[in-house]
Amino acid sequence: MLTEGRCDSFVLETNVHFPTDINLLYDSVRKMIETSVKIANKGGIPGWREHHSELKKNKKLFNKCREKGKNNSKNSDNRNLPYNETRTKSHNNYIDFARKIVLKSNKILLLANIIQYKRKSISDYLRAKRYIDYSNIFIDQINRRVLKGQSIPNEEKIYSIFEPHTAWLTKGKSKAPVELGVNICILEDQYGFILHHNVMENKVDSDITVSIVKETKEKFPDLDQCSFDRGFYSKENKKNLNSEITTLIMPKKGKRNQEETIEEMSEDFVAAKNRHSAIESAINAIETHGLDRCPDHGIIRFRRYVSIAVTARNIQQIGTILLLREKLKFRTIRQAA
Repeated sequence: MLTEGRCDSFVLETNVHFPTDINLLYDSVRKMIETSVKIANKGGIPGWREHHSELKKNKKLFNKCREKGKNNSKNSDNRNLPYNETRTKSHNNYIDFARKIVLKSNKILLLANIIQYKRKSISDYLRAKRYIDYSNIFIDQINRRVLKGQSIPNEEKIYSIFEPHTAWLTKGKSKAPVELGVNICILEDQYGFILHHNVMENKVDSDITVSIVKETKEKFPDLDQCSFDRGFYSKENKKNLNSEITTLIMPKKGKRNQEETIEEMSEDFVAAKNRHSAIESAINAIETHGLDRCPDHGIIRFRRYVSIAVTARNIQQIGTILLLREKLKFRTIRQAA
């Protein structure tokens, strides 16, 4: 029997807090101090004896920025006015403190390089360098946003220093208008088994439409039909997939011409389109059983977590089928008796 596929995507959230440039700078400075102290202690480098007070000062300045940034004014035009002066001062103080820590950490890295400590523990060195780079980025963004009144373009924004693969995603859901994570695409067959999945880093649905079908057909050559929603549509995708599978269900995004209207109003197209919503059951099942938020760190562990969850879902589906067979068998024996 030929395989009928259904393809859709959902967001797997990463284990991060809600990002603002202030709390991201706080995390960067905190980790920068901790890593620099570790390098200094191992390399016998002086200058970090008061790191506990610097950590406390980092927290204190961060809290002041957060407090001064709050404004409960109901008038949106005046929302920033009452706190403008104190807000600028608190952010200036925090930026100055962060710059001092960056300079101090850079000196540690320079000394570590001179005394050959870098060779002994390259991981600490690279980690400290990464936190310094993050701190410089957020210092610049806060300076532009708060002090100069500029808006930061989305492509420049970073949403986590611990999970840099995190993206700001909007799926149009009323309960969760914004999600922080990575898009996951799955392709399911008519029996509820997930045949293939794709972790979509910095990609949208239409970017992986052709590749996920081709990769699935390499493992399951009998894939003859596949349905998508409008987010996967593009002229190139439809043209390429028409040569890959016999029946393609891909509603057009935007206005349809007469030929496309006739195609999408056909009985087979409508029936397959109605069956496509069944993939939401698979998505809900894997989200309910752990694939709503990834607790692992790093993109490699993130991919592994997704693969294990997909495998677990397929095993669960096998168990469901076996239980149904046992129920039918027991029912048959009972009726015969």
